[in-house]
Amino acid sequence: MIKEPESKRVFITDPALATAGSILKTLEHMKKYGFKDENVVIMAMFGCQSGIERIFKEHPEVKLFLVHMADGIREDGYLLPYNGDTGDRLYGVRENEYVI
Repeated sequence: MIKEPESKRVFITDPALATAGSILKTLEHMKKYGFKDENVVIMAMFGCQSGIERIFKEHPEVKLFLVHMADGIREDGYLLPYNGDTGDRLYGVRENEYVI
């Protein structure tokens, strides 16, 4: 494990910060090992207000950089407008998936 995790700067990247579930789980895991929120920088390409609010509600000291604020979030947890799942974009979009 990393020595003196409480003093280390940590960068977390996420292509699409929708529900913030992945980021929150990552932060929870890191806290167990002694990392401090004030040393965490989150960088995302896309995000929505509700996901950002969830992060700052539980971890107000993290820093967050976002390239584009989405209009909202669909019922299934994808951002609006939907630009495609990162994995699908890298490895091929599913046949019946609508992507703008």
